Amino acid sequence: MKLSIAMLLLIMFQVNASTLAQKKVTLSESNVTLEKVLKSITKQTGYDLVFIATDISIAKPVTIHVRDASLEETLDLCFINQPFEYSLDTKTLIVQEKPKTNLQTKKSVAFLSISGKVLDETGQGLPGASVKELGGSNVAQTDSKGEFKLNVGGPESSISISFVGYVTKTLKVGSEKTFNIRLVPNPNLLKDAVVIGYQTVSRRTSTAAVSTVKAKDIENLPSPSFDQLLQGRVAGVNIQNYSGEPGSRPTFTVRGNTAMSRTVNAANALS
Repeated sequence: MKLSIAMLLLIMFQVNASTLAQKKVTLSESNVTLEKVLKSITKQTGYDLVFIATDISIAKPVTIHVRDASLEETLDLCFINQPFEYSLDTKTLIVQEKPKTNLQTKKSVAFLSISGKVLDETGQGLPGASVKELGGSNVAQTDSKGEFKLNVGGPESSISISFVGYVTKTLKVGSEKTFNIRLVPNPNLLKDAVVIGYQTVSRRTSTAAVSTVKAKDIENLPSPSFDQLLQGRVAGVNIQNYSGEPGSRPTFTVRGNTAMSRTVNAANALS
């Protein structure tokens, strides 16, 4: 008995859905929203309209003119070139976003490969310069020759080139794929950089002992020579003139004579 009732209900649902699907649709709309057209269709056919996690407002405007058309034919016309798809389930019209194809996924991660060389004011390559895509996470550093390679989002992307002691430069990629970028020294930043032998590091990251004597600190002090002005102003530097003869050069001792038994003219003194 229960099985018979279930079969009867199933047949009734199928008949009802078939009857709804056979209802004809008449529409004449120009450049209206997809949502408005779908509501008009469901009103004529008796279907319920359901959106599944769908922002229907981004759908393209619809222009449609049909008379006594089937439900499927009308819906097919509405969803041409739309980012959505539909399905019919008993008395329900379900609308959801189309799944992205592999081609669309590849396009979303497409990039443009660029390369170039970062130069200093003399035309020499700058090793260790930073090249970054603005608004993105793509970053590259120049090699020992100042050359770099970087992937960016596309021609509309912009790149920022920076190096310690130089003015940061920003360029739009455009149609170019190879760049020769010359940076200009920034006098305001030179005081924050320390040149040590073969490299340039910021004062903050330098582990060496670095001392600075500014011109304004000694410009108004009375002294017959520049070397005497430095005496006592730099830790570890001792400047003495032992001969007293006119025109004789003073002796500069840098971090020397720290042992009690040494004389001031020890071999490690710099003169």
